[in-house]
Amino acid sequence: MARSPSVRYHRPAFAPHMRLHTPVEISYDGQTYPYSQIPVFYHRASSMSLQAGSYGLTQSPLWQPGMVGGMYVTGNGTYQPVMTAPLHPKYFHKQSWNIRPVDGSSDNYHITLKTNTKEAPVSFGFENAKDVRAGTRVVLSHSPIDWVINAIENPPVAEKTFISIKPSGHEDLFVTVDKDNTLYLVNKPEGEVPFFYAMPHTE
Repeated sequence: MARSPSVRYHRPAFAPHMRLHTPVEISYDGQTYPYSQIPVFYHRASSMSLQAGSYGLTQSPLWQPGMVGGMYVTGNGTYQPVMTAPLHPKYFHKQSWNIRPVDGSSDNYHITLKTNTKEAPVSFGFENAKDVRAGTRVVLSHSPIDWVINAIENPPVAEKTFISIKPSGHEDLFVTVDKDNTLYLVNKPEGEVPFFYAMPHTE
């Protein structure tokens, strides 16, 4: 089982006792990486479903207890790619997601941006739902896609929820984040899947 990640933060010379929200590097499973060059980490998916609710989603294994910061899944406009961005006031309204089962299904979910406006809701989708393959980007769409969401086995932080996300009907494709901080689909690695930390938000 992979151990929890360790993140080193920048500390300003004028106040070395302070920990700023600027990560410098991350250590994971005995390896250390510059924060700007974080590799994709994987775990096995289980069959446990996610409880419906509002969540922040962070690229794992960046999150750990007591950590502030990280890269959060962030809306970027209708029919624009879904990105990851730092937790920052200017992004707060784009970083909370309603994740709820599709009517009549216990396995499929819609992932919808939570807003306080009367505009039509936008959800995880694709530019062309008829052409879904490895490399396809996730965009915000008025036509939501069904997603299979499962908790992962042996999460890197106990008692927290880490999930895999894959488009329904595509068993071998999973959502992850590329080097440009864009959500896209990858083929399933042998026995393991990319994952996200699902942080519950207050309704």
